[in-house]
Amino acid sequence: MYVAVVQMDPLLGALRENAEHALACIEELAARPYPPDLVIFPAFALCGAPLEGLAHSTAFAAEALTVSRDFMARAPLPTLIGSVLPRPYAGPSESMTFVCEPEVLFCHDGRGGALGFVDFMDTWEGGAYGGSINLVIEGLTVAVFVDGYPEMGEDLSNVDLIVMLLAKSYRGPDESFTSSTQIKVLRNLARRANAYLVVANLAGAQDGEVFDGASLILDPFGTVLATAEPFIEQIIEGNCLPSSLAAPAAHPLIVRPMLPSEADWRALKAALGAFVEKNALNGVLLEVKGDLASSLLLDLSVQTLGAKRVRALLLPGPNRDTEALAAAAAFAQALDVRLQSLDMSALLQSFPHRAGSSHSDGPSSGRPAHVAEPSAPDERPNLAEPSAPDERPLSAAKARLMERLRGTCLLDEAEAHNRLLLSSVDKTALALGMATSFGDVAAPFAPFATLYRSDIHRLIEWRIDQKVEAWRTLFAVMKDEDELRALARIDRILHLHIEEGMGIDQIREHVSNDPGDTAPNSAFVAKLLESVRQAELGRRQTPISPFLGPNDLYLDRAWPVTNGFVDHAESAAAGDELFEYLGLLQGRHRPDDWTFMSN
Repeated sequence: MYVAVVQMDPLLGALRENAEHALACIEELAARPYPPDLVIFPAFALCGAPLEGLAHSTAFAAEALTVSRDFMARAPLPTLIGSVLPRPYAGPSESMTFVCEPEVLFCHDGRGGALGFVDFMDTWEGGAYGGSINLVIEGLTVAVFVDGYPEMGEDLSNVDLIVMLLAKSYRGPDESFTSSTQIKVLRNLARRANAYLVVANLAGAQDGEVFDGASLILDPFGTVLATAEPFIEQIIEGNCLPSSLAAPAAHPLIVRPMLPSEADWRALKAALGAFVEKNALNGVLLEVKGDLASSLLLDLSVQTLGAKRVRALLLPGPNRDTEALAAAAAFAQALDVRLQSLDMSALLQSFPHRAGSSHSDGPSSGRPAHVAEPSAPDERPNLAEPSAPDERPLSAAKARLMERLRGTCLLDEAEAHNRLLLSSVDKTALALGMATSFGDVAAPFAPFATLYRSDIHRLIEWRIDQKVEAWRTLFAVMKDEDELRALARIDRILHLHIEEGMGIDQIREHVSNDPGDTAPNSAFVAKLLESVRQAELGRRQTPISPFLGPNDLYLDRAWPVTNGFVDHAESAAAGDELFEYLGLLQGRHRPDDWTFMSN
């Protein structure tokens, strides 16, 4: 049986548009001299993912039914495609009567399908996230899994072809189907079942979710017969024979694993490009700040959309380094990006209560700061006769005001030209409360918000290795070895705290075991962790960002804003005691908590 896998990038909620796009792909395949016997699409190909509130929308559920019927009647080739259909809701909420859950539509003759989706649902075993449906297509027994993997003990001995329809999100290169670890898992599955294996995975991005694609076809020997490029739409094809007739491939395909920086870069391009195109925006707008992060964001935008759809602004002012701005401007010109400048100094002077501010310079955590009253009215600055510009560094309060003024100007400019405003804020700044509410996080989209600052430097070094000459010049001007080492140490501590859930004692123990490093000062670690705790309110305004790491600060680690818990003193022994307690709980049907606590 000759199969074609369509790695698709659907638009979330656009059921009719996605169906027409899928039908166009099938019709193109059907017009070939030797069309495939089966066309396979990923999970959620007709509806997009993640559904969020659409899963409970009556109008969306009704349209899903209509589009599914129409699609099955019109598909000219046998097709397996992922979608959603409404099911009765059995949860605790009385206001919900149904929920849209993952389904697979099977169309076989262009006249309505051999199994209407109602019959298909009746044969479902194990629900949306487990179990399979067995079909016989062209004489082969096909086991279909949707949005899930076969379980280890599942009997696949009588199956000729395993089809996995997935919508797997990108969570780093080690989780992609191009990694040797994931390839090994799939090869072992094909060998264990002695069957061909087809993995159809979504590509592209939807808001913060990035789908890494890399769909594959493997033979019963675990040999990769075909693979799709990560993150983009593509069609791959392969011949699947009965298991008894299969033979080792004469020329096995070697899957090239992506380097971490390459994988992250391609994921960022997919996320940014999808957000701009799917929201019908003219392009992007960003501020060139004279730092490495905003320059990398400019490079990413040009690589994704082209220089003509990228516009950059220079907003010099009291808290911007003139030499760094000049280097960043030269970098923008080397990328052929249109650059405009607007001096912010005069705008700051229009806020007299801030220009001579005695406000507290505490962290921008969202907690109220003490505002000191002016000692006498005549101490206010004379606006009629402005003094010479003050060359001293801005106080933290004035710096935050300046960031908010810049954010307002940028938002207005982006809105006037239907462009997406981008922020270069990173995970380090968000974790420590270094980002300014309604300032540098005022942008709707922040591609680097799930990357630590040391990850950004890693991407820059990779771009230099790609022989981007503009980066060599800029990095030579802005690179600070001492700062990079300090940032790497801070990011290491933040990673252990945020991703690994460690407290101060565990962090000091782990860092001291790192080659060439010593245990950090307890007070220093405590200060970092306290900054993370205090910055929770500011993170509630985090822009949309692609999820590239295992732990998102806003979604996965959202602690209460009003929170007195201090996560500083957890020891390794305390963690061991917790898991021992959980293990004991698992071993009892109705545990007696008082007995556990007393013993």
